[in-house]
Amino acid sequence: MGYINVTGITITSFDTKDTDRYVVMLTDRLGKVNVKFRSVRSSNSKRSGYTDLFVFEKVQLYKKGSTYIATEVEMIKSYEQAKVDLSKMVALLYIKELLLLLIPYEEENKQILELTLKTLDFLDNTPNEYVDLAIVYYMFHLLKLLGNPVSFPKGSEETVYFSTQNDGFNLQSGFLVPKDVFEEAYNVSKLANPEMLKIKRSKEILDLLNSYIIEKYEMDEYRKFLESIKNLNVR
Repeated sequence: MGYINVTGITITSFDTKDTDRYVVMLTDRLGKVNVKFRSVRSSNSKRSGYTDLFVFEKVQLYKKGSTYIATEVEMIKSYEQAKVDLSKMVALLYIKELLLLLIPYEEENKQILELTLKTLDFLDNTPNEYVDLAIVYYMFHLLKLLGNPVSFPKGSEETVYFSTQNDGFNLQSGFLVPKDVFEEAYNVSKLANPEMLKIKRSKEILDLLNSYIIEKYEMDEYRKFLESIKNLNVR
């Protein structure tokens, strides 16, 4: 395999024993991949910022064996405004964890990349009062793209339940859901793009989605992540 040009977003990174750094990227042509950035930890490197959390960039890759190596990098956007506010950082941590845990490696899915970029743009350009909406929007749409959409019953029945066994909101069994929680969840799930929509029951919706992910994907790692962000005390 020769050189391949991709655009992608950095998700996380980890250092090696030398001055190199491996970066997990979500790209347009290769899906989620590990990329080796050479010598970015050296004292005179001008490329260390390219390996930060959530940097959108153009990268020329070369595959050597099973390893992708970055040879040329051009930063497109770094989403700095989404990184200076603690509540927005929590949203970024949610997105990071979901991408790391739920997205398989080397399976192209441009729609997930586009969803991620739309959500990052929204966080970068809107007040922090819409952070919860951004998280809930991202989760609803990511689950749909992964083939596990949260279902909504048709009609306007007064009694609605939520359960993973019934794929989300339903009329049969599970947790009894207040009508306003159901209506707000439905409205967010139908948004084509994140908008400055006022929602009052975001915490309850987020709790339902978190339990759905834990049970649907049997993810104890996600449960541990949720415990860790409680200590940030911003919700």
